[in-house]
Amino acid sequence: MALKKALVRHPQSRQPAKPHPQAQPHLREHSIIRLQQIIGNQAVQRLLSAPPQIQRKKFSTQEYQWISDVWDLPEIRLMFQAYDKIPDPILHRVVALDGAEGSTSGVNISIADKSYSERSVYQDASGNPVTTTDENEFKSTLLHELFHFFFNETAHIDPTALITPSVMQTMLIYPDKFGQNKGAYGWFQHPTSGYILHFDLSQTSNILSSDAYVDPETTLGKIKSSGAYESSPMPQSGESISPEEDLAAVMGLYLTSPDSRATLKAQYPKRYKMISGYFDRVLPSIVQQKKKEAEQD
Repeated sequence: MALKKALVRHPQSRQPAKPHPQAQPHLREHSIIRLQQIIGNQAVQRLLSAPPQIQRKKFSTQEYQWISDVWDLPEIRLMFQAYDKIPDPILHRVVALDGAEGSTSGVNISIADKSYSERSVYQDASGNPVTTTDENEFKSTLLHELFHFFFNETAHIDPTALITPSVMQTMLIYPDKFGQNKGAYGWFQHPTSGYILHFDLSQTSNILSSDAYVDPETTLGKIKSSGAYESSPMPQSGESISPEEDLAAVMGLYLTSPDSRATLKAQYPKRYKMISGYFDRVLPSIVQQKKKEAEQD
């Protein structure tokens, strides 16, 4: 059965806000050179030619460096190599996105001022709390939106032929199909409405919400009452999220900083194992296979 959309979604990713007519793209010369080294001249030319009305602010010198840092991550390089047929993303800096921190629309990724307005608190390897910096907040938003970009741009690929981010989404919802316990990540498909829900969603306990309620006497109800599942790393766990948003948050935690990765590993070990396997085993095998195929041509 085809999956229905999740009942609710987190407002982190939305369509770009109405652009300012006088906004102009801005790139410093040394930033262009650095970006050319990281993402290639073609992508830079596309960034330069982006419609001026879309980019409402200038990226700062620091933000350019942070973008370069993200593109230089081995995991991000692997994603571009594994899914080499997808277009290059175009980055935009905007003032606001209707309350969202970032937005992904087609090849366009926009980052808003709100990226800096809320501070996440990670825990380092010793378990001590660490408040995030501007750098980590910016990188976290960019990585979050990059996941949506790769998720959308690989949607046409047959997941049985090539593992894509959508396969991880399927694993979140149906872990029992991958040798794990049913409901291991807290996600499930409601037996009557078909909605994709998380056990932490308050409506799953509301008997008046027939589309979301989980009967305690059913298999799903027993999993919910046992607490033998992993919550979501999104804010207000389970309240305003979808599996795709869940995974975008996981990628952000995994790649933003050593502290964010330590937080993911400590608080969401099942998700940590999933994403680390994706980057450590799945993507390298795809890249190696592509290299072999190229050598045979």
